Amino acid sequence: MEIDFLRHFGFKPEHIKTLQAAYGPQLLPLQERAVSEGKLFEGANLVLCGPTSSGKTFLAEALFLHHALQGRNAALLVPTKALANQRYAEWKARYGPLGYKITLSTRDHPFDDGAIRRGDFHLAVIIYEKMRSLLASDAGALASLGACLIDELHYLYDAQRGPGLELLLNRLCGNPKLQILGLSAMVNDPAVAEWLGGRLIIEESRPVELRQGVLCNGRFTYKEHNSGDEGVEDFPLPPLDDEGEAMLEAARCFAERGETTLLFWPRRDLCYTAARKLAESYEPDESISLPDVGQLEPTAMTEMLHFLLPRRVAVHTSDLNPSERAWVEASVLRGDAVIVCATSTLAEGINFPVVNALTTRRMYASSPEDVRSGKPPAPAPIPPDRLWNMLGRAGRLGLSAFGRGMVLTVTKGDTDGLLNLYARAKPEPIAPLLHHLPVETMVLQCASGECALSPESVLAELANSLTARWDLLPDDLSEQVNRAFAQLRRDGLFVLENDNDYLTPLGRAAASGGLSLNAVKQMSGFIQAHWDDGPERLILLWRIVKLQEMDNAYLFASRREIAAHVWPKALIELSEEEGVWLHPLIQEWANEPQRLRDAHHRACKKTLLLWQWGRGELTAQLETRYHAHSGAIQRLAEEAAWLIGCMADIAASHACPVESVQAVREFQQQIQHGLPAASIRWAGAVQQQKINRSQALQLTAMDMPSPGSIQQEDEDALRNIFPDAVVTTLLAKTAPAVQGIPDGYRIRFDAAQPNCIHINGLAIQFSRIQAQMLRRLADEINVCVEYDILLNDVWTESIGERKQASRQKIEICKRVERALGRKPDGLIQTTPGVGLALIATLEDGAMG
Repeated sequence: MEIDFLRHFGFKPEHIKTLQAAYGPQLLPLQERAVSEGKLFEGANLVLCGPTSSGKTFLAEALFLHHALQGRNAALLVPTKALANQRYAEWKARYGPLGYKITLSTRDHPFDDGAIRRGDFHLAVIIYEKMRSLLASDAGALASLGACLIDELHYLYDAQRGPGLELLLNRLCGNPKLQILGLSAMVNDPAVAEWLGGRLIIEESRPVELRQGVLCNGRFTYKEHNSGDEGVEDFPLPPLDDEGEAMLEAARCFAERGETTLLFWPRRDLCYTAARKLAESYEPDESISLPDVGQLEPTAMTEMLHFLLPRRVAVHTSDLNPSERAWVEASVLRGDAVIVCATSTLAEGINFPVVNALTTRRMYASSPEDVRSGKPPAPAPIPPDRLWNMLGRAGRLGLSAFGRGMVLTVTKGDTDGLLNLYARAKPEPIAPLLHHLPVETMVLQCASGECALSPESVLAELANSLTARWDLLPDDLSEQVNRAFAQLRRDGLFVLENDNDYLTPLGRAAASGGLSLNAVKQMSGFIQAHWDDGPERLILLWRIVKLQEMDNAYLFASRREIAAHVWPKALIELSEEEGVWLHPLIQEWANEPQRLRDAHHRACKKTLLLWQWGRGELTAQLETRYHAHSGAIQRLAEEAAWLIGCMADIAASHACPVESVQAVREFQQQIQHGLPAASIRWAGAVQQQKINRSQALQLTAMDMPSPGSIQQEDEDALRNIFPDAVVTTLLAKTAPAVQGIPDGYRIRFDAAQPNCIHINGLAIQFSRIQAQMLRRLADEINVCVEYDILLNDVWTESIGERKQASRQKIEICKRVERALGRKPDGLIQTTPGVGLALIATLEDGAMG
């Protein structure tokens, strides 16, 4: 069946042409079955289980287009930020030109959340937990949704994230108007499809044959995925005793054959060492194009990539920051790299065109308990399902006749056992894990918005869960749920009214933030004990870093650092400089340093790193001082910023002063983007990778604190410092000079009356949002403030959009007209497509 067949379902020629350009002219077997047998375009719910490269992503894409043609929108749920960014970038480039609005919602990309809540999108790419947060804050947030596409559905069985995903999907499949499509290479249980209200379609064959087996001393013993045939391939590889060296020799051998190879290493340091050794085997290829050094922030990883990529070697780990990751992925997709050294970051979703995938049988991993106790990652056998997913990256349609997924060993006696375990064995049924979640957390995750809740409604919802179908819920669940309700009321998260429970503001902050109940209690206790007019930022950061949620953002502290108390001493010194040395949270451990555990040392190190990151210290300096790559620093900052935002939400629920809550939100932005207050208006440009962080700091030092402050006459000065591509980006949205008004406007602000603003001597009352918008525009008086910056600073909870800013401008002008008795022509000038400018004179003390 050809893709052109989709015209019978109303697909337009431009849709079919776009799909053909991306996937070729023919439908693959799984795609044919989903359309004809599964009734995909007739509203049926489906779970599609097929190996990597069997065409699952195409079906999600086609279903989104089908719903768009029916006037409905769709959400694509994915597990990781890397996968979300990849899908968003691909589909926006593909369908944006056709007039479709593609949006993204992750923890560090909230800019589209307002549009998503209003249904103003065609496709929203959303992380699992962020989807749960959107629904928790407002049950009707996605009422316009026509389809929900769940990628990597096997995360249902993930120990940490599976229970939350199960509760989310349990809620979604309760909506009979919502079409659900689940995609996975491993979920082959009909009970899952039945739970989601649909049917299971399993396609076991791959479009390109995959030989899965064991490589030992040059002999590859395999079993073919499609045919089931077993065979042997011999390669001219020397017998070696070291698995790492054997991996390198195999990669060189395959490169000489012209085959692209993906090497999975158990640790990042091994990955980098291997990549350098491989690169040293080759001369630079002058045909490989590299970004200008000035386009990427100078980091240790950027320096490494400039050495590796010209030699056609790449690395892909969690240490890469988003810009570096995008650079590597683009290089591999272009075919510039023939060897990719990676860790398990590539195991989920991201597909590279490789012929061979190799790994050893072990990976390094830590359980949550190990992380909290300070145990380093330990080697452990790779679970079979994870290994199948990793080795399934090999073999791509149009690239080769077959792919090879290889487990490497240097011990001949391992061959039969590994072959039986990984190539011949069938996946075993995997049970869901919702019953491992604390019941109070289950109950809280069932709550949303203003909806009423009761023990009976929660029990009814849990009775429909996948875990209930496995008969794994505890026998005394009813008693536990009733106790959980009572506890949540005592903790102030629920309030009982007319025999129903409702979320309090504190409960809503906890539910939408995705926090553990322990974190909510600790944050509330901190606010009640230490908030006053607002906490000192260093103390707030220290409190955040000590939360259990920060354990996953691991930062290594060496035995030497711990023995010498390097980081506690440095934090004490900083606390003295900041004038918070006598704060109880510092004194509780500083007086008895001998009682510090390793976790405290790491917490001190994290606090110091984040503090200097938020103050704008250069990334390269932080990498050297803290022995952490830029990607790890950014992940640490993202986790901390999320928790600081949750702290602000909880403070607001405790009726803390608005000014202090807003100050915490501003601090959140600084930690999120690694920019000090003077540079924070560049955050949007950095987030969108128009410029890098160090360039934002340089621009601020040049007295250019925001995109709107750059003028055409600055071009020469900019070209002396930045690459041409960056200068072109900076000047692309330069606002024309604003025109003054003959009569002029005089503005004065009063700190005692935040919403009352004096214009030409008259006191005018504005709404809170209007006053904030005027104050933000006055920060750069007579200068055009870009829409993205304005929305980010005024609509801090991400509910603003350009139309909203324009509407508020109209309302402001109406209030001014009523007060002045004439239209305030020119008070707020619009530069189409760029932003707004406040044209006035600030009176003395105006920003008091």
